[in-house]
Amino acid sequence: MSWAAGSLLDPGATYTLTAEATGDGGDATTEVSFTTVDLGLDALTYPSIAPLADEEVGVGMPVVVRFDVAVADHATFEQHMTVTSDPPQEGSWHWFDDHEVRWRPHAYWQAGTAVTVDVDVKSLPAGGGIYGQESRQVAFTVGRSVIHRVDATTHTMTSEIDGATARTMPISAGKPGFETRSGVKVIMEKFREKTMDAATTGIQPGDPDYYNIEDVEYALRVTTSGSSCTPRRGRPARRAWRT
Repeated sequence: MSWAAGSLLDPGATYTLTAEATGDGGDATTEVSFTTVDLGLDALTYPSIAPLADEEVGVGMPVVVRFDVAVADHATFEQHMTVTSDPPQEGSWHWFDDHEVRWRPHAYWQAGTAVTVDVDVKSLPAGGGIYGQESRQVAFTVGRSVIHRVDATTHTMTSEIDGATARTMPISAGKPGFETRSGVKVIMEKFREKTMDAATTGIQPGDPDYYNIEDVEYALRVTTSGSSCTPRRGRPARRAWRT
């Protein structure tokens, strides 16, 4: 006879196994206790998840899971991380490095989708003597479909809401040598007004490319490296900012 736990055990915990049996001589009970190895925080990796619980996001938003301690065994962790949606939509995980993995639907999310993310990694071996610190579940929803299609060559942007063209407007998408990067992106931040100082990107006063433009209107961040697109309703920005 053998016994196996139905789930992974917690580190630094004491468990007691009680066995009862009835034989010719009467009832017999045996108890056995054992303690699992305690682990410090440097041997545990905690998953942070975006979007946050109960958030409403756009149709292009990926699921982002970031681990504070590196995960070497990507395959094992993927087997214990699931994304389910209503209505169902296919997608896949992609590891950017040992700390961050993202799940994207194969196409844009359908508007109104309810999404649940399960990261069931508590006590799961991450490789290199590291284990999952905690399992987490996050649920969020997808709002209406709002997609902005930018043509950087003509400096125009067409906005589509639920599949219908809402508006086409001129934008700033950078100048030669400082063009806004192409590709599919999500709007990371939105500002009614934003001061754009080239010094935050390493270009200092005195450089021919230096600028400091105050109160740029309707600035939209699309990368963490400095790219943006800005509707030309105030003074146009030649380049975005970096923080």
